[in-house]
Amino acid sequence: MVNSHVIKKDQIRSKIVLAGPSETPFNLTFDSLSRNRDKIFKDLIHTIIQICSKVPNGVLLVFPSFRLQNDFQYELARSAKRYKLEEYKHVMFE
Repeated sequence: MVNSHVIKKDQIRSKIVLAGPSETPFNLTFDSLSRNRDKIFKDLIHTIIQICSKVPNGVLLVFPSFRLQNDFQYELARSAKRYKLEEYKHVMFE
């Protein structure tokens, strides 16, 4: 029997991050983003940088919708922190 796993179980770890450094919950609902958009995206970018600075290989970030991914991509593009993130990982969106 051929092992069909591309990534072995000991090569991957998943984690759900509930909040960033300001302790604002990563509640990505329309209402929450309407009230706390800047803080949430700032914390999310900061958290991703912290993770990428410690993880030796790739990092996969999954968004619940393409719209949210596009909003995050826009916020990252206008943030000076994107350069800090690029020091650790090449960033691409699919």
